[in-house]
Amino acid sequence: MIITIDGPSVSGKSTVARLVAERLKIYYLNTGLLFRAVAYILHIRDQYTRMTIARVSEHELHSIYFLYTYDSQAQERILFKTIDITPHLKNEEIDALSSIISTLPYVRTYVNEIARAIVKSNDSVVDGRDAGTIMFPEAEYKFFLTAELTVRAERWIKDQAEKSHIYTLEQAKNILIERDQRDSTRAIAPLVIPENAYVIDSTHMTLENVITTIIDKVLKK
Repeated sequence: MIITIDGPSVSGKSTVARLVAERLKIYYLNTGLLFRAVAYILHIRDQYTRMTIARVSEHELHSIYFLYTYDSQAQERILFKTIDITPHLKNEEIDALSSIISTLPYVRTYVNEIARAIVKSNDSVVDGRDAGTIMFPEAEYKFFLTAELTVRAERWIKDQAEKSHIYTLEQAKNILIERDQRDSTRAIAPLVIPENAYVIDSTHMTLENVITTIIDKVLKK
């Protein structure tokens, strides 16, 4: 069984997907973390920057090896050369780098292959921006999670503040608008609502409401 949860940046899909997986006692795959891992390794190992990372070769890409692990206690982690690099994968620089490489067809193919290999033997909840359209179009249950821009911006500001990064509401909105535009208009795997997906607008919903809505849909189908 595969459950996909797609949505724009800061729609809450990773938090929701993780908790749904925990309650259903199945595997959780954060596909965004896979792209971030690739971007981080290229940045640290090969010194790629925002100006150069789009020129990464397929040979360099396929020389990258890392391990994705998940359990309900430790959550998801990325290990590179046995070192847990997960804490380094969520900052503005890696955001930008992963967004750039995600537009490259051979990078998406590479990450898709990794994702499919990870869930091959596991009932899984998978979140991303194309989990239900490109990665797992055959998924039995598909959800699309969204929220109003202001709500998403406020969530992002709070998340960044926990890392000592301070942004105004206007700055946060502009960053998310740019991301949404890039994600929805890219030629390869644009952000769209998957066919037959159940759309959830969490603007006026609690986290618990969203989780129970998804679980109820899965268990009642």
